[in-house]
Amino acid sequence: MSNKFQGLTLREVAYQSLRSELPEKAVALYFLDSLRGCNPADCSEFWLSLARKRWLRSRRGQRKKVGVCCWSLSHNPAGRAMALAEAYAPHADVEILGCMMPGYGDELWPPIRSSSFNCSYIIVESDAEFARQALELVIQHPYDVVHLSKPRIHNVIFGWLYQLVWGARVIMDVDDEELAFVEADAPLNPREFIRNHGALPELKDLRQKLWTQLAVGMVDQFDGVTVSNPALQKRYGGQIIPHVRPESRFRPSLLRSKASRREFGISEDTKVVLFFGTPRKHKGVAETARVLASLQRSDICYVVAGGEPDVELKRELANISGLEIILIGEQPYERAPDIIALGDVCILLQDETAQVSQFQLPAKLIDALAMGLTVFAQKTPPLEGLVNQGAIIPVTRENIATKLQAHFNDPDPCQYLRAREAFVSGLTVEAVTPVVDGILKDDSPRRAEHLTWQGQLEQILKKRKLPLGVPVPR
Repeated sequence: MSNKFQGLTLREVAYQSLRSELPEKAVALYFLDSLRGCNPADCSEFWLSLARKRWLRSRRGQRKKVGVCCWSLSHNPAGRAMALAEAYAPHADVEILGCMMPGYGDELWPPIRSSSFNCSYIIVESDAEFARQALELVIQHPYDVVHLSKPRIHNVIFGWLYQLVWGARVIMDVDDEELAFVEADAPLNPREFIRNHGALPELKDLRQKLWTQLAVGMVDQFDGVTVSNPALQKRYGGQIIPHVRPESRFRPSLLRSKASRREFGISEDTKVVLFFGTPRKHKGVAETARVLASLQRSDICYVVAGGEPDVELKRELANISGLEIILIGEQPYERAPDIIALGDVCILLQDETAQVSQFQLPAKLIDALAMGLTVFAQKTPPLEGLVNQGAIIPVTRENIATKLQAHFNDPDPCQYLRAREAFVSGLTVEAVTPVVDGILKDDSPRRAEHLTWQGQLEQILKKRKLPLGVPVPR
């Protein structure tokens, strides 16, 4: 605290900060003062409300500050948050924030640990304390725009708090059908739930089915929606931001391919089939290996990179004979282009009947197209457009071996060009500039105007409940 503030109470310093047009500092100090219980809550709420107005006024005409919020930064949901952050990076000051969940790990997801984006998070050890913890994080990190990566209730609560504290414009992003991960058939309408049960559930089991159904039912709670592909757009509306990559970083070249192969001891004339992602059995890793082995070719190598297979999958791969398999562990996000440069072919075998496959555009598909790999995949709804462009060779489980054999015997030299064209035209950071610009320049009324500070400190800090006034009225 500077000398001019010595001898003053927290509230007095907060007031002086407000008078000095330092609303960020004032909000933090008024909140700290309320935590100490030195003054009535309604008095703090009055000043917090005024500080929010001053903050919004001070941000007019300034370069936007954007926070991308991820409900679990310790495993692969963080990948989508990274893609959104990169989409904003040329246009705004961007940070990533969110949660660490016990059970998923207590460190950042390995691919993003070396990211240039600042990551701030809370460790959620008690669901009952989540709203209080989230409020403390929100107070410390003001943003003009907050983009929520995935409709999970942790993100929904972060969104409400950013509306309350900073008056932020909040956007919800949907890049998967989250209901599939909790084995639910449909979302729950929060207003109907309140009519039937009197209130939303207690803050417990936030990762489970009920809260996920409610969170998906609240996709429209905020100022806009983005989705990763047309199949999700048909279901949730909104604008499309695919799993974009910076075009300048994802540039294939013969020199890059040769350097990558030298690094990993793979000869230049080997035909490399690459899996780059988190290797799990349900992603078709072992099934792909068996298809390749059935071709009985000595010039093929299967490279599995991006993570360690679990014990069962590793054992299954080891039992497949007649195919060279190279396992490359976790890789930093920034190394993705060099790892993908190892490959000639990418194969995506999904369970076409599974709900998740009907709505998922795999990030590893974008990476493969970016580096000009030949992609073989089933024609699921999210991939239809790319198949129609000729960027992907459509296959079924019945004909994939035949199509692969034909490709290895007589590859189409134009396939590389079709893959790159699909990437450059619609899957780069640069391609989504109009969508990002539209969000950043939107000056329409914000849903945040529906949330006021009255009664919130007692509700969130003492009662450990959701903010008052949510779900936000339409």
